[in-house]
Amino acid sequence: MKTNKTKTAITIMGVIVIGLITSSPMLVLPNVGAVTSNLTPDCTAKATQMEISMGKQIDETKAKALATGNAEFSGRTSGYSLLDGGIFNTWTIDKVTCTPTLESVNVVYYLDDSQGKYQKNFGI
Repeated sequence: MKTNKTKTAITIMGVIVIGLITSSPMLVLPNVGAVTSNLTPDCTAKATQMEISMGKQIDETKAKALATGNAEFSGRTSGYSLLDGGIFNTWTIDKVTCTPTLESVNVVYYLDDSQGKYQKNFGI
């Protein structure tokens, strides 16, 4: 059985890869790790600090309510026990001003079967 840390690491890695593939050639930085391609260290530091500050202003309760209220949610999670996997954000960084722009707020759930065995992740 995978631990929560393992599930979280797998989710984060998967999201980063998918984000980079689907957003190419844009630079996408989730606030959970730094992807610093083509940014100077000073720019990366500035953007990271701004992401942390802006990320603290996100209403997580509202994000979860929007996720569970989405029409896709009940169909994709029906029959599973849900475990909160957290929230992650994706950002686009302006390479000139080093200013991040919030692109998306994503809520992740771990789906377990009726015996409590982990089956898959669901992010919305």
